[in-house]
Amino acid sequence: MGFYEDFSKYYDLIFQAKKPQVDFIKKRTPKDGKILDVAAGTGNHAIALGKEGYPLWAVEYDEKMLKVLEEKQENHDRKVKARQGDMKKIQEYYHQDFFDSIYCIGNSLVHLSSFEEIQTFLEGAYLLLKKEGSLIIQIINYDRILDQDIKGLPTIKNEEDPELKAEFVRNYERIKGSHLLDFHTRLTVEKSGEKKIFENHTPLLPIRYKALKDLMEKAGFKKIQAFSNFMEKDYDPEARPLVITGVKL
Repeated sequence: MGFYEDFSKYYDLIFQAKKPQVDFIKKRTPKDGKILDVAAGTGNHAIALGKEGYPLWAVEYDEKMLKVLEEKQENHDRKVKARQGDMKKIQEYYHQDFFDSIYCIGNSLVHLSSFEEIQTFLEGAYLLLKKEGSLIIQIINYDRILDQDIKGLPTIKNEEDPELKAEFVRNYERIKGSHLLDFHTRLTVEKSGEKKIFENHTPLLPIRYKALKDLMEKAGFKKIQAFSNFMEKDYDPEARPLVITGVKL
């Protein structure tokens, strides 16, 4: 059984849709505007936005995550139109000038392995957006990680349910002879006194703010803005997250 097959079962304990994230996307989407969630995971944000009345589409590479998404919305009237797919190929899945906003959050973008792959995704998103449509990206602020040689991120814990506790540890290590980072994660789940531990190593592309901004401009995006969180605090090189947006004019 693979890590993500295990992880899909416990994803919602660790990563939940929060109001600032949902409000940030809503602010950049017209009423009833069509939204695409890229690398949707188990669909928490897409489902939350769907409940707000927006038509939602979603792309997720991992089939186990996608299965959880589909199971979660079985009783929903307004369903997310989800499909398995590669973020580098989104322009093959939908019509051009179709979406009012596209978002890729949760540090998903840096799972691509090169600037060229990121450029392909950005160009695909640009094609799919309507005029005045917005692209929203959220990743870890890798300027901070690289400049300060930071080895890990704060541990995420969910202890709300005493019968099912989860802890997600995240560490970084430079891969010798490579421009990538090794992202070492350990998920510990404890249920009724029984503990399970799942570990994984994933190579990530630590793209800096300026490099990502340059690629967005090359893809055609204008009005590019950067923030340190979803509450729209101005970008700070010392902040942990990077949220960046661009508009198709």
